[in-house]
Amino acid sequence: METTLYTQKVRQNGERYRTTINDLFVPELKAIDTDDLWFQQDDAICLAANETISLLKEPFGERIISCCGLGACPSRSCDFTPLIK
Repeated sequence: METTLYTQKVRQNGERYRTTINDLFVPELKAIDTDDLWFQQDDAICLAANETISLLKEPFGERIISCCGLGACPSRSCDFTPLIK
């Protein structure tokens, strides 16, 4: 998976993704109430690694939509409708 970081393309891997979550995403989450939020991501291998899912379970618990979360979507699903609690 490639992503554009600033003006340079970099190859995304699990370690880089978890660093981004820790450095940028988690600090922003601390400022809001996450009790009603769900986290959704695609099923790229680096995003669905056990270490990544464990990291995401800290703020989201079982409210993760991914191939490894409770809210698993069918593979290559084009139907990403919001879940209603």
